[in-house]
Amino acid sequence: MNSRIKHFLFHILIPFLTGGLLYISFRSKSIRLFSWCETIGLANYISIIRSVINPYKESIPNWVYYSIPDGLWMYSFTSSYMMLWQKDIYYGKYWLSFPFVFGWGFELSQGLGIIQGTFDVIDLTVYILAVSFSILFFTIQNNQYEKQKNTI
Repeated sequence: MNSRIKHFLFHILIPFLTGGLLYISFRSKSIRLFSWCETIGLANYISIIRSVINPYKESIPNWVYYSIPDGLWMYSFTSSYMMLWQKDIYYGKYWLSFPFVFGWGFELSQGLGIIQGTFDVIDLTVYILAVSFSILFFTIQNNQYEKQKNTI
């Protein structure tokens, strides 16, 4: 399998879908996402997923289903920028700030009561870790590629 396809699967698609699965499995059905899913005909599928996974909720720490989905989405978002800009990271670094600023801005807006939601320091920490891991992985990957290219 092509390395770009592997990176897309493991660093963008799987984290994105896993975050979504955690979100629909454990979050309150009063969240707007569930009405959207009902509108597009996914409510029955979500009910099946929830009936299988939700019984495990009591044995899972709250931060896993409240903070990890956002962190996985942040990781996926950052990884997509890293893949897109890996050849010209000088210009891409400005775009890399977008997911981080957006995530932190959203969380701080909740804390200030500007938008509805619950401010959580754990969310901010997960955002930092997600962005850092993505940048670290792709930077190491890119450096290894450059070393290989220069030795050939």
